Amino acid sequence: EALAFVLAYWVVPPGMAWISSQVFKPMYSARYMLPFLIPFIILAARGVRNIAWPKVRGIVLVGLVAFMGVGISAQVKLQDKPDWRGLAADLTARAQPGDLLVFVPGWHVKPFDYYAAGALETESDLPVPVPKYGAKPFTMLDEAMEGHSRVWLVWETDHYTDPQGAIYAYLQDHGRLVQDADFPLVGRLSLFENLNVAGRQ
Repeated sequence: EALAFVLAYWVVPPGMAWISSQVFKPMYSARYMLPFLIPFIILAARGVRNIAWPKVRGIVLVGLVAFMGVGISAQVKLQDKPDWRGLAADLTARAQPGDLLVFVPGWHVKPFDYYAAGALETESDLPVPVPKYGAKPFTMLDEAMEGHSRVWLVWETDHYTDPQGAIYAYLQDHGRLVQDADFPLVGRLSLFENLNVAGRQ
């Protein structure tokens, strides 16, 4: 029973947080684990109380307090997820008619579109990892870009879905890079002019 309880405690809280992020808000944050913090502390306190040697009990207690203090400090100081709200507001204000947003990997579209509320047209279905699918991602990208004068690329750099930046390089070869900027906790936000459309205008 004790083993089953511990295993359940490892699985149930993250599972509930993940399911909630899919049903209610399409993103995960460490703060979703806060409801489980109190029972965890009670469980840890019971374990410390059961240590038979007072000196060892004191050392373990001090260690736990220090360890949890580091965690609290990190929780307060560190940004734990990308600023999708800020990006959605920024691009909604700066986008022009005919703009397209391409996400690599595609699942980043969910938290972005939660805040953008469908205001911008997006492409998130490119198959990943890109190197595995040969020409297919680029064919799909061409189809998605058809009729769009500008393309924004939201690319998570150094990620297995496109480690060499093949989509970025393809857009460079088939368009004109207008701007390039870092997007913290994701990688890069780039704007390309679609020369195929621009040439017909």
